[in-house]
Amino acid sequence: MRIKTIISALIGFVSGILFLLTIWSITANNDKTGLNIDFIIGLHYSSPLFWFAMDTVPVFLTLACGALGFYYNHRLLLLNKTLQEQSASMNKVGAFVEKIGQGEFNIEYQNGNDSISTALIKMRDNLRKTTQDEHDRQWKMEGMTGLGEVLRSYTDLTELGYHLVVFLVKKCNAIQGAFYTIEEDDSKLAIIRMKASYAYNRKKYLAPEFKIGEGLVGQAAIERDFIYRTEIPDSYFSITSGILGDKKPNSLLIVPCISNDNLYGVIEIASLNIFNALEIEFIKEVCKVIGQTIFNLGVNERTSKLLDEVNKSHKKLHALLENASEIITIYDENEIVRYESPSAKNIIGYTPEETMGNTSYQRVHPKGIESVKEMFRKLKEDPRFTVTIQISYIRKDNSKIWLEATGKNMLHDPAIRGIIVNSRDITEKRKAEKEQRLRGQMQSLSENSHDLILRIGIDENIFYINPTVESLTGKKPAEYLQKPFSSVDFPNSIIEEWKKDIEVITKENRPITKELVFPTINGEKIMQINIIPEYNEKKLETLLIVSHDITEQKKNENRINEQNKKITESINYAQRIQNSIIPTEATLRQHFPDSFMFYKPKDVVSGDFPWMFVKDDEIYVATVDCTGHGVPGALMSFIGHFTLNQVLTSEKLPNAGATLDLLHQNVQQTLRQDTGDSKSRDGMDIALCRINLKKKELHYSGAHRPLYYLKQDNNGFEFNEVKADRYPIGGFHYKNREKFKDHVITFKKGESIFFFTDGLPDQFGGPDGKTKFMSNRVQEFVKKNNSLHMNKIGTLIHHEFEQWKGNHKQMDDVLLIGIRF
Repeated sequence: MRIKTIISALIGFVSGILFLLTIWSITANNDKTGLNIDFIIGLHYSSPLFWFAMDTVPVFLTLACGALGFYYNHRLLLLNKTLQEQSASMNKVGAFVEKIGQGEFNIEYQNGNDSISTALIKMRDNLRKTTQDEHDRQWKMEGMTGLGEVLRSYTDLTELGYHLVVFLVKKCNAIQGAFYTIEEDDSKLAIIRMKASYAYNRKKYLAPEFKIGEGLVGQAAIERDFIYRTEIPDSYFSITSGILGDKKPNSLLIVPCISNDNLYGVIEIASLNIFNALEIEFIKEVCKVIGQTIFNLGVNERTSKLLDEVNKSHKKLHALLENASEIITIYDENEIVRYESPSAKNIIGYTPEETMGNTSYQRVHPKGIESVKEMFRKLKEDPRFTVTIQISYIRKDNSKIWLEATGKNMLHDPAIRGIIVNSRDITEKRKAEKEQRLRGQMQSLSENSHDLILRIGIDENIFYINPTVESLTGKKPAEYLQKPFSSVDFPNSIIEEWKKDIEVITKENRPITKELVFPTINGEKIMQINIIPEYNEKKLETLLIVSHDITEQKKNENRINEQNKKITESINYAQRIQNSIIPTEATLRQHFPDSFMFYKPKDVVSGDFPWMFVKDDEIYVATVDCTGHGVPGALMSFIGHFTLNQVLTSEKLPNAGATLDLLHQNVQQTLRQDTGDSKSRDGMDIALCRINLKKKELHYSGAHRPLYYLKQDNNGFEFNEVKADRYPIGGFHYKNREKFKDHVITFKKGESIFFFTDGLPDQFGGPDGKTKFMSNRVQEFVKKNNSLHMNKIGTLIHHEFEQWKGNHKQMDDVLLIGIRF
C-alpha cells in the first residue's frame, strides 16, 4: 500500500510539472517567445503571486494524488480483506452446515455475533433439540411398546412383576430392581410386600415387606411421590460379581404405582449410573401404566369371581330345579303324562322325555295301582278337593322308593287344562317313622343294659335314665327323672363335665367320646362316655349319654403299657450297646481326615452298621446291611460285628475277598445254615475295603454292594463302579457259588471312594412318593459334588435324602461312607 501511495504522489507531481510546462508553453507561445529559464523567471517577476501560486500546483497535485492514492488503496485493501473474511465465513458456514447435515450437533460455531452466526447457532441448537427430542420420543415409544408386550404376555401378578422389573432394569441400563404390591396382613393393615426382584448377580438386604411409611419404599408409598437418591447408605445394598467386585449402586429410584388416586404398588430400581431425566420420567410413566394394570388385573379377577359366582348361582338354580324334592306332573283327561319337571331324573331316575306319553300308573308297584286309579276317579268326580296318596314306585334302576302324591283337578283352567300331581320322595320319612318305632323298642333294650344310659335336654333336665343308675348310685331312676342333673346327687366332677359337653355340642354340633373316672357306691370306675346329639328338624333337642364301664379294659391296657415300657427300655439298652461297639464318624476321621459317614437307622436300633478294624498299617472299613431292621436287624448286626472281629484275629490278615469268605462260613455256622435242611434265610450284604495308606493300596470285595471309585485322569476325575458279587453273606446254599473276588486298586492322593447299603437307593419319595432314589442318582450326586470337602458332601447327601423322602416314611436303614485319600 505504501508503494502504491508513493506512485500516486509521483503521478501527481509529474502531472503538476506537466501542467506548469503546458502553462509556460502556452504563455511563451502567446508572447512569441521561446520557452527558457529567463522567460520563466521573467514571468515570476511580472506576476509573482500568480506564478508562485501556479508553482504550488505540482506540490498540491503530489499531495492530493498521494492522499487520494492512499485513501483509495486503503479502501481497496479493506474491501479485499472484507471479501476474504466473507469468503472464509461462507466456507465456515458451509462446513458448519455440512457437519450439521451429518448429524454432528455438538460442533461449535465461533464467528462473531452477527445475525448469520446467531441464526446458524440457533438453527444448530434447534436441530440438536429436535433430534434429541425425536431420539427421546423414539426411546420412550420403543420402551412403551416393550412394556405393552410384557403386559400382554402375563396375567399372573408375580410373574408379571418379575418380567416388568427385568424389562425396566435392562431398558435403563440398571443392575437391580424390585416390584412391590400393596396387600393386607392378618390384621387387615396395608403392607408393602415384595412380589419379584431381579439383580445383576444377587440382591442383598432387601426386605420382603414393609409397612406403609417404613424405609424408602414405605416413604415413597405414603408420600405418593418418587424418591431419587444418588447418595446410597453403605448398609442399603451392594452388587457382587466377578467383573464388578463388591460395588455399591450410584443411584436409586423408587416410584409408586398410582392409578385413579389409589396406590397399587412400588417399583425400585438401582443403577451404577446416574439416572437421567428421560429415564426418570419414563419409569414414572411406566409406573402409572403398571398401577392401572394392577387395577385392571384386580378388576378382571373380581369380574372373574363375580362371573364364577353368577355361573354358580345359575348352576345352583338349575340344580335346585333339577334336584327339587318334588316332581310336578301334568296329566291330560285320559291320565297320560303331558309334562314332567326335570327333578324327575333325580327322584325316579327317568328324564321328562322318557315319561311323556305314559299312563299315570306305569312303574307304580302293583299294590299301588288301585290307589292311583282311585285318586284320579275322586279328582274327576269332585274337582274342588285335592287327594293325597302314598305309593311304592319302581325307579329306573329297579330300586323301590315311596312317593307321596297330591293331585288337583285343573282341567277347567284354560292355562293348564290338566290334572296336576305333586309327588315327593318320602322314603326317608317312612324310615324315620320306622326308626321312631325302633327307638321305642331300643328303650326296652336299654332297660336291661349294663351301661348307664340317660337322655337329657340342653336345659339339663333328665328325660330318661335306665335302671343301671341304681347299681352305681343306690337310687331308683324315678328320683332323677324330670330334674336338672345338677340338682341331683351325681358327683360334682361328672356334673361339670356334662355341662362342658353341652356347651361344646351346642357350638360344634358333633358327638363327644371321652373317658371319665366315675365315683360309685362300689368305688371309682373308669367309664367311656359317648354323648350323641339328637335333633328334631335340624334343631338340637336332646343328648343321649351312654356310659360304658371300661375299668377292667383300662387295667389290661395299663398292664400292656407297662410291658411296652419294659420292651422300649430293652430296645433303648440295645441301642446303647450297639452305639458303643460301632465306629462313629469321628472314629472314621481319625484315620481318614477327609471323610464322612451318613448313618440314619429306620428304628431305634439298626440292621445296617458301619464297621472298622485297624491293625498295623491295615485299615478295614465296611458298610454292612443285615436282614431286616429294628430289633431283628440289630441282633444280626451283633452277629456280623463280632464275627468280623473274630475273622481278623489271625496273625496274617486276609485280603478283602478272603475276609468275606471267612465271614460267610462263620455266619452260616452261627445260624446253623451249613446243613442242607436249614430253613434260615438270614444273612447280610456288605461292601468291605482293606486300605493301606502307606502303600496307597486298596482291596475291595462286596456281597451285593458295589464300590464307587473316582480316579484322577487328565480331564479331572473318572467315575468307576467296582461291582460286587451277586450272592450274600449267609443264607441259602448256592450251587454255583464261588469265592468272593478281591479287587485291588492303587490310589493317588485326592482320589475318593464311596460305598453304601441299599437303604439310600431304595428310598421311595420324589413328587409322587412312588419313585425310588436309585443308585443312578447316587452316582450323579457323587460325580457332581466330588470337588467338595467330604464333610460338605455328607451334609448335602443328608439334605438330598430328606428332601427326596419328604413326608413319606423311611423305608430302611441308611448308611453311606465317603473317603478321600
